[in-house]
Amino acid sequence: MRNRKNPYLKLYQQGQREGETDLLQQLLEYQFGPLPRRVQQRLAEADEAALRAWGLRLPTANTLEEVFPKPPRRQPPT
Repeated sequence: MRNRKNPYLKLYQQGQREGETDLLQQLLEYQFGPLPRRVQQRLAEADEAALRAWGLRLPTANTLEEVFPKPPRRQPPT
């Protein structure tokens, strides 16, 4: 779809992201059981790039932590 003056593009993209989120959530629940609230929140707030990255990690992941690695902690200035 073209980005130029298409009033339906935003709705299309929103629906696509929601579909990707729903599918990823179902696959995660199938593999790991009920998801913690923090994971549900991350899924709800994720952009397309994050959803794809997590989806690509899922097939080889043994734990949720492997799908959603924690960002490294910042070291306080010394």
